[in-house]
Formats: sequence, structure tokens, C-alpha cells
Amino acid sequence: MTTARSGWSSRAADFVRLGLLEAEIDRLLGPDAINRLVGELAAGNDAPAAGPALAADEVAGGQEGDTARVLTRPVLARALILGMVMADTSWDDVLAALFGELAEVPFTACGAVPAGSGFSRARRALPGAVLDELCARLLAAVRGELSGTDGAQALTAGSFRLAGFDGTLVRLPDTADNRALFGAGTDPAPYPHVRLLLDNDAGTKAPLAYAYGPSSGAKDVGEQALLEQVAEAPGLRRPGLLHIGDRNFPGADRLERLAADGMKLLVRLPGGITVRRVGDWLPDGSFLADLGAEKVLAGWRVVEYDVFAGGVHTGETFAVATNVTDPAALSAAQAADAYHARWGATETPLREQKAALHRSGPGSGPMLRATDPFEAAQEIPAWILATSLIRALQRTVAAQATPAARGAHAGQPVLVRALSYKAARHAALRHLGCATAGLPDEIIQTRQRQALHTLGRRRHTLGRGRTRDRAAKSASDFPTARPGITTRKVTYTVRICGPIRNQTPATLSLITNGDHITDSDHMPEQAKAA
Repeated sequence: MTTARSGWSSRAADFVRLGLLEAEIDRLLGPDAINRLVGELAAGNDAPAAGPALAADEVAGGQEGDTARVLTRPVLARALILGMVMADTSWDDVLAALFGELAEVPFTACGAVPAGSGFSRARRALPGAVLDELCARLLAAVRGELSGTDGAQALTAGSFRLAGFDGTLVRLPDTADNRALFGAGTDPAPYPHVRLLLDNDAGTKAPLAYAYGPSSGAKDVGEQALLEQVAEAPGLRRPGLLHIGDRNFPGADRLERLAADGMKLLVRLPGGITVRRVGDWLPDGSFLADLGAEKVLAGWRVVEYDVFAGGVHTGETFAVATNVTDPAALSAAQAADAYHARWGATETPLREQKAALHRSGPGSGPMLRATDPFEAAQEIPAWILATSLIRALQRTVAAQATPAARGAHAGQPVLVRALSYKAARHAALRHLGCATAGLPDEIIQTRQRQALHTLGRRRHTLGRGRTRDRAAKSASDFPTARPGITTRKVTYTVRICGPIRNQTPATLSLITNGDHITDSDHMPEQAKAA
């Protein structure tokens, strides 16, 4: 590559791209999306007082000797996105990976790789609202792409496509500004936290919408408030999308407002809630009920069911409630199936997404780099952008991957949820230079095809139905495997508690890989006492 080629700019910043991730954002938002949209959005946002006011493509930072440091706003946006994929490295490493082979090109000006210290100063010229709006547009495109209930990638129950919402805490560096705005969840705590709520598509694990806020206060109250912000995203209230929530989302007032706005919901009921059955049992074993004592949620349908693992009761009866009152649209067995999908729609994606942040700060545990709320307003949408692009890359890989030649899934389309998120993230890092601007189209397309073909072979095995003794829910620095631990296959079945007309107990289909459970979890209370 030389700068003698006709029409080439003399700035390295004009050639910086995100490789496979750049190809995905261009597929969803149009050609050269980052340069085009960051310039458009930055022009409509005033630069903060902490940083200089720049034109959309103007360089930031200064010069050191004869070396020009180039950090245009599109480069800043790309560096922030890539930084969330490489969260366990320094900004120097992120910029070195971003510029890559361009560092060897003798550009006439602005050609050297900028340093992390210069980036930390220059990023103040990019308002967080720019990345937030860029993320909103990308998620809107994703919601449009995943709007149907047909196709192999959609995870459905009854006539609904499934999505799940759940919250999580992410650590921030311990600065006075971060602690003052975000709090620390439970004080005293060594680090402040930001509370994040995500709504994910269950079939592809792709984020559909997100909201974040302070971590201080009760967990259920904080996450419920964020749920209303998430629900404002266009397309989440469409009739064919069912959102699944865990027990932290009762909130009769809030659920009533969301249901009135057209959002279809299925939530697990917490223990101790008052449930008053209204009328007779429905044919599928569910019933209409009024929920709550003080504030009553009237007319929701309740499904109570037991789960058996290998024929042994798990020791707990589940109760879920939904505003889908027609059993023909969502039967009791399908409601139980849908709640089982919540794990793969929320818990697993959150763990995979936070894995990129692991050990990125002092101590253990996921942490962003943001030293103040301004930087947090950049990094959080950049993190969602990075995750969305990796999930989009997985969808592209699944569409092109060759079906398995043998086994239980022989000849079937490759599912996104069978592909490795970790492998996709690593592939995105390995192939950052595959779409460098200025390369011939044939070279770019060949590199991308080779990368997608290799990535399509990194698959998980779905529907194994395996279980083993669980030592801990979260990963530990200590070995969890011990001599004598064996993996065995377990068949899960569901029994609806209410009377079912002309139906037999339904078998719970293993939509996602369930969490590991222990023998004691399978045993009824009488057996444990014995």
C-alpha cells in the first residue's frame, strides 16, 4: 500500500476501519456508516466545555516533534467501540490494533499511531450523545431485521417471538464523580457501579434496547424504572413480540402501564404475592386472576407448573403471569417453555457480554475505564454497539455457514445461538485490517469470506440436556472440577398444575442450555430430610 495511489488522502485516519465489525454496521446502516453518521450527529451536538470544539472530521490533539497525532471524531468513535472489545488492554494497545498496518505507511501528514494519553484528551471532543444516537440507530435496524417470527433463528412460543429483559451491575473506577452520580449499589462498596438493563432477542441473543442509571437504591426498584425507559424504544410493543422477565419485575403499576401501551409480557411471580383466581380453569390448565393486595393487576393469566429432572421433582413450583389471555395464542405449556428460554435470552448473553470486560480494572470483575460520568456516557453505548456488532457478525456467519454433515443437526440451518460469542469476538480482533479503506474490493471480499468461513466452524452443541454438580453460580479463580464429578444426561418434563382438558403433560423442550443443577436440587423436601 502506498500513498502514491491517485485520490488517496494523506491522513491515516481516513483509512482506519473496524474490519468485520465495520462491515456489519455498514450492512445495517448503509455504506461508510460511522464516518457519515458521526459527522452528521456531531454537527448537531455542542462539544462539552472540557474539550475543544471540532469540525466533524477535524483532528484533535497535538503534535509531538515531527509526528502528527490524528484523532478525528470517526476515529474516536471507532476507538471507543474497539476499546469495549479489548477492554482488558490499555488505550495504547487499542489504538495500535485499530491503526494496524497503516502505521507502516509513509503518509505525508497525520500518519503516526496516536498515544493513549492523547486519546484520553481528545475523546472529550466527542459528546456521549453521538455514540448514544449511533447506538439507537443500530438497535433500530436490528429490531427491524429481527421483527419476524418465521425463520430458523427466531425462538418462538405460540404465536410470539421471544425476548428477555434483565439487569446487571457494571463496576466503574473509584472516582468521586462516578460515586456521586452512580452510587455503589450497596454502600459501603469498594467501587461505584452503573445499573444496566438490556432487552435481548432470545433466538439470536442480540440486544434490542437498553437503559442505564445509578446503582444506588433497591435493585428491584432501580431495574423496574429502567424497564420503562427500555420499553420506549420503537418496535418493542409490536403484537408478535413477547418479553420475559424474572421475579424482580412485579410492579403492578408499571406492568399495567406497559400492557396498556401494547407490550406483551410474561413475568415470574414472586413468593408471597396474592393471587385471586377469577372464574373457571381455562382448557390448558391456566386461569385468569387478580394479582396483588394493595395495587391489583386485574385480569392477567397465571400458569402454575412443576418441573421434573429425570422424573424427580426439582422441589419448586413455578408461577408465571402474562397479559396474553388467549390460550390459543400462548398455551400454558408454551408459557412454561417461554420462561425457560429466559435464561438463554438474558443470563447467558449478559455473562458473555461482561466477559470482555473481565479483569479490565483493578481487582477482579468486569469494569469500564470511564473515570467520570462524561466518559461513562461514551463507553456504555460503545459497549452496546460492540456487542450488537458481534451479534450481527454471528448472524452473518450463520447465514453463510455450511450445515453439519452428521449428528442431530445434520442438514439443518446453522443457528446463531450455536455459534461461539468468544470466537466471534476474537475473530473481529484478528481481522481488523480486512476492510481497510483503499484496498481493492476483491481483496476485502476475499478476506471477509475466509474469516466468515473459519468462524462458522466454531459451534456449540445445543440440546445436550446434560447436568453435573454445581460448585458455584459464578466463575471462580479456584478450580471447580473435582475428582468424581460426572456429567450425565437429564430429561426435563413439565406438569401443569391446573386441570387440563384432553391434553397430556407437556415435555419441556430444551431451547437453550440450562444452568447446572445438583442432585439435592432435584430431591423433594421429604427426601432431603431423610
